[in-house]
Amino acid sequence: MAAIKKYSYMDWWNGEIYLIYSPIVILSDSKDVTLIRVAWNDILERDIIKIKKKQEDIFNNAVNVQLKIWKSSFSKRYANSVLREILFADELNKFEAIILAPMFLQDAVYEDLDYYGVIFKYNSLVAIKNYISKTKINGARP
Repeated sequence: MAAIKKYSYMDWWNGEIYLIYSPIVILSDSKDVTLIRVAWNDILERDIIKIKKKQEDIFNNAVNVQLKIWKSSFSKRYANSVLREILFADELNKFEAIILAPMFLQDAVYEDLDYYGVIFKYNSLVAIKNYISKTKINGARP
């Protein structure tokens, strides 16, 4: 009986394997790309922690960058606004729609929500809502 191959952090980081729940973007036009989709139990136990930590770091960085962009944009518009109270109320309504509104999983993979030209995938929006709820609203630390 052959041993089942266990994959490592570097296999994941180098794009040699993809987690079954992750979206995949192939940057080349090559038709020879072989996708190896794996579950967590296909990865070495010691490397699962490394992968999850790296995923968390990547996600937190992306969220922080996006929030800084939105904050900068809002600050400029607020400074130039004649009706600041109305602008502020409108901005809060948009933000609450993203963070607090209930979400319903439909047949589509996407839950489209347009804010500053950004469209969120359903799973990404769930992750953002959880991040905001845990770390920003409730103050929990990961």
